[in-house]
Amino acid sequence: MAWLKGNLKGKSLNAPSFAKIDNAINNTYYIGNVGRYELFQGPYLTLVDPNTDIIYFYTLAYLTGAIGKADMNSPDTFVPMYFAD
Repeated sequence: MAWLKGNLKGKSLNAPSFAKIDNAINNTYYIGNVGRYELFQGPYLTLVDPNTDIIYFYTLAYLTGAIGKADMNSPDTFVPMYFAD
């Protein structure tokens, strides 16, 4: 997905791609707890460990689901969800 990273350079924050992200964030909500984790529904099903503040996303990968630690510093965390279509 490295080829998608440069597509946002110089884009206005009013661009449709950014509006989609803003909408997804504003529509994220708390569902409940799963064990010690807090579960949120949003663009990804999200688990948060309240003891460590580590965030995990449930994503689809090759027709199967996967739970992985979210790297908020990596554009690849969000590119497949928002910019692949």
